[in-house]
Amino acid sequence: MNESLKFAPIEQRVAKNPNSYIEINGSPTNPDAWPVQIRNGVISVDFGAGCLGCAWCITKRQPGRAEMQDIPYKNNLLASDLSGLLSETRAYTEAKLPLRIGNNTDGTLIPVDQLKEFYGFLPHDYPVALLTRGVHSAELTEFLKTTGDNFVLCRSVTPPHPSLDYKVNLDKALKSFNEANCQKILNIGPLASSTVEDARQLLQSGKIPQGTRVIIAPLNRRRIDDQVLANVYAEPISKEEMGELEAVAVEAGMVVHRANNCGIADFNRMPSMEYGDINGTVLYDREFDSKTAGTSNNRGLESICGNCSNFDVCAGAYDSRQISDDTMQQLIATLDINEAVIRHQGPGLVVIDAPGITKAETSYLSGVLGVRVSGINSLAQPDSKAAQRWIRTGFYPVEKMLSVFESFDPLRFQQA
Repeated sequence: MNESLKFAPIEQRVAKNPNSYIEINGSPTNPDAWPVQIRNGVISVDFGAGCLGCAWCITKRQPGRAEMQDIPYKNNLLASDLSGLLSETRAYTEAKLPLRIGNNTDGTLIPVDQLKEFYGFLPHDYPVALLTRGVHSAELTEFLKTTGDNFVLCRSVTPPHPSLDYKVNLDKALKSFNEANCQKILNIGPLASSTVEDARQLLQSGKIPQGTRVIIAPLNRRRIDDQVLANVYAEPISKEEMGELEAVAVEAGMVVHRANNCGIADFNRMPSMEYGDINGTVLYDREFDSKTAGTSNNRGLESICGNCSNFDVCAGAYDSRQISDDTMQQLIATLDINEAVIRHQGPGLVVIDAPGITKAETSYLSGVLGVRVSGINSLAQPDSKAAQRWIRTGFYPVEKMLSVFESFDPLRFQQA
């Protein structure tokens, strides 16, 4: 462990970071530290804390995450623990949102016996993805061979840059991907302006098999504290450069996706809720916040999604679907939210105004209704009022999180 870090008492953490903690039944807790997170249409689960320590990681947007990623990984929950938490999570039992394993850490760090046991707990048709960046062990490679059609490996590889301290050699990373005998997606990134040519050569090298689903992922500095990225001097690639690389990938026989969710949906021949997000971007005429799978910005869905093999599935599912006010109100009422107004509907997207609603709840609505539901000024994490609402409605096992969040709390590591 980094010798400049130490465990900080909960009282000290709350005093230093009051906006990160909420109080539940007299006890403070940090929702950013809960091992089951619901947002952006997925459920992220983590078995433990700690990571590879990449300097640029976007999870460092969360307070304290920069310190946590500098510590060795430690597994804190068993597969049975996570399965039990999910069994009391309505986004899992009712909305059936896809699971992502390793969102705040790396899937290669999780003990394979726990991965295997957890996967065995899931229904055979429940969508689940494993995110990896580190080296695949022989045990992990063997486990991947046993996975079914509901499973997708989301593997990241990064062309080297002096300030992007990616921990795995590019060729070794590709070897792990190519040896994985399962459904899989290759994320190429984060890409900096100076590594565009390296990415182009990789796409044209023949090292990536034809038919591979790929995502061109830019370096994303948005909302990450400047101090955290003080040693990252790489500049993100432009949207035009992204579009050029995506065109190269298509020409090389690959399938380009906007995000992991799109690839997961494509494997299962299901519509992706990212379609609604893209439609919202076009509607509001604003720049994309994250990864795109098109050649330009704000030209409409066909420009952005046109290269995706799943485009017709999404368009057929969403273009004529409408959600009535009565349907929305009935579902909202089960969340103990009494005030919600539909402000806009478009292909695959419903925008609602529901004061105090959280992104976890809009994600739940998205899964149940089958369209992306976006809340105006929705909360990234629950405040105390929302958490009490979750307890009353059985939406999420808040009280159980009080006993498990401590070992996941990134703010317990403070500079000495």
